[in-house]
Amino acid sequence: MSTINDTTTTNDVKEVKDKKPTLSATYVKLQSFQLMIAKNLLDSDVINQEQFMALLDEVKLFDNVESQILFFEESFNTDSWKTIIKDMKDFKKARNTEAKADAKAEEMASKAEAKKAKADAKKAKKSSDQNEEDVSSDSTSTSDKEEEVEEETDTNVSSKDEHDTPSEEVEVEEEEDVIVPSKEEPIPAPTPPPAPESKKEEKKAKKGKKGKKE
Repeated sequence: MSTINDTTTTNDVKEVKDKKPTLSATYVKLQSFQLMIAKNLLDSDVINQEQFMALLDEVKLFDNVESQILFFEESFNTDSWKTIIKDMKDFKKARNTEAKADAKAEEMASKAEAKKAKADAKKAKKSSDQNEEDVSSDSTSTSDKEEEVEEETDTNVSSKDEHDTPSEEVEVEEEEDVIVPSKEEPIPAPTPPPAPESKKEEKKAKKGKKGKKE
């Protein structure tokens, strides 16, 4: 009786097989994130193919599951994790301080450049105004010189006229006694002498004169 019961119990028991270790869902997500970051760096030419494979080897992506589990468990160990968090905070603080210093230096450089550009523009405008004044001054000087030349010319002409005037007056004075007929009134022709009378007429004229005397 007992033999039958033992046989039945033995047949009902299922053989329990050893389960293969598997990564938890959290570790699988971490592996996916690591691969994504590595691929982005490779696609951006930040790292080359050799560096890409070295990075994946570093996170145990191609290792067996037991090795990967050990890697994650050691990484998330309480003590080491605290150290990693502290290092991360220090790194971020230093980087932010450096970024602020760079931003301030860039701002100062920009202000200095703007100030220099403003000063250069003011200097250029002043130089342009000075050039315009010089051109205007040169034009005025040239105009003054031309006026002086014209005045000198007029003076010379006037002086020459004054020197020539006396001789003309003398000539006029010398010619005052001479009546110069105008071109408009023609000179009258001289009256011709009377034609000689004939002898008979002369005799008659003489007789007439004697008769009157008597």
